[in-house]
Amino acid sequence: GFKNINIVHTKDTKIANSDSLNNVLLAADGVWITGGRQWRLAKAYNHTKIQSSLQTLLNQGKVVAGTSAGASIMGDVLVRGDSDNSTTMLGEYQNGFNFINNFAIDQHHIARNRQFDMFELKNEKPDVLGIGIDENTGVVLHQNKFRVIGESYVTIYDNTRWSEERDTIYQLTKSDKQFYTISKGYEYGLNNRKVIT
Repeated sequence: GFKNINIVHTKDTKIANSDSLNNVLLAADGVWITGGRQWRLAKAYNHTKIQSSLQTLLNQGKVVAGTSAGASIMGDVLVRGDSDNSTTMLGEYQNGFNFINNFAIDQHHIARNRQFDMFELKNEKPDVLGIGIDENTGVVLHQNKFRVIGESYVTIYDNTRWSEERDTIYQLTKSDKQFYTISKGYEYGLNNRKVIT
């Protein structure tokens, strides 16, 4: 249903800092960041006007969304940002666009059996909130909480294990390798790091 679509793309940071490219972004009601390898997004756009323009859109209440690498780049901690492979959790490029502080997003999570990879990040950065988003699934973030949409699950790594059945939150130690999942319709608060029931 979208009638007015522009494609903005460059691998050159000089072009990413150009007014001509950024004026197209700043005129948008929403931006969709495509997938691929997240290190390429970090290399081309980190600390450029593109990153600033996307933040301006968010500050104006407009939509910035993405799929796969385009989702991972949203947090301040970038996972799978190594140019050599996509399995290294903390590689060559470790900084995302920082739209969400102290936050890391992994993708294709259950489909590619990545549930335990996040513990590599948690070993190095235990205070970072990690989430894994499965395929055909997403989160909609608004005012310090997100809601799960789609067909599968979002995996949560917040140093707790939540049991809906027991209505209990179990605090974990650093050596505990546990996580939990939430599905469509559930909400999660970023300020207190808890599922909103």
